[in-house]
Amino acid sequence: MTGARPSVTRVWVWLVALSLLGTVMALTLDAGATRAATGVALLGLTLVKARLILLYYLRLARAPFWRSGATMAMTIFLCLLAILYLAASLA
Repeated sequence: MTGARPSVTRVWVWLVALSLLGTVMALTLDAGATRAATGVALLGLTLVKARLILLYYLRLARAPFWRSGATMAMTIFLCLLAILYLAASLA
């Protein structure tokens, strides 16, 4: 099934698995540099989940212009959040 679009159910299973991974990561936070790295990793996980939702639930996979615009906006926003998170964790 190379090149075939994944089913909504398969994407849902991925979203649930990524949500569980994020929950485990958030529950195992500790102090120091590991906390900052985990926080940034959680933001990256958020980007992956948001992109899956945009591509397969909102069907932006068929609209390259909107897909790239939405991905760029989300990436910029989450990068700004990561910078703020890291700045706060270093203070």
